[in-house]
Amino acid sequence: SAQFFHFSSQVFPPKDPQFAGRVRWQGRPAHGDVSISLINATLNDNGTYTCSVRNPPDVHGSTNSHIVLTVTPKVRGIHFTDVAVLLAFVLLPSGVITLLLIGRILCPRKEHSQSKAYRSPIELIEREEYVVHPQAARAKGATCCDLYLMDSGDEYYSLKKRPPKDEDYMESGL
Repeated sequence: SAQFFHFSSQVFPPKDPQFAGRVRWQGRPAHGDVSISLINATLNDNGTYTCSVRNPPDVHGSTNSHIVLTVTPKVRGIHFTDVAVLLAFVLLPSGVITLLLIGRILCPRKEHSQSKAYRSPIELIEREEYVVHPQAARAKGATCCDLYLMDSGDEYYSLKKRPPKDEDYMESGL
């Protein structure tokens, strides 16, 4: 049995080794409160405890109270909190979509060539040709290709954009 002794506003905790360092006085006798707290209860602490308050000048009896203490082991498990739900339903899909977009940018799918694509007769107008500018393709990246629909009358603008080559000049025989 563990006994607290309270005298002149001083508390003397029990010397019992089972409760050593784990029992704390919480009471205020002036207000009729003689509570104690058991800290870090273990399965060995299960049982019925009796609280007996004696005030020596009162010879006509004491006040008794019985407390049944039941300690149950903690169940370790996964508990979903609001944060876990937020992570599962918002951040996880956002992360997957971000990874897919990064993968799509870094490893693009092979594009079909425009020259092999089907063209209706309306698209094929006389004196028009498709021109691929390799400089523009290199500037944008290995997978990008600019395709211009160019009229043969637009040769002047095409030559103006690229530096002239030797074969562009004709020699005159004067």
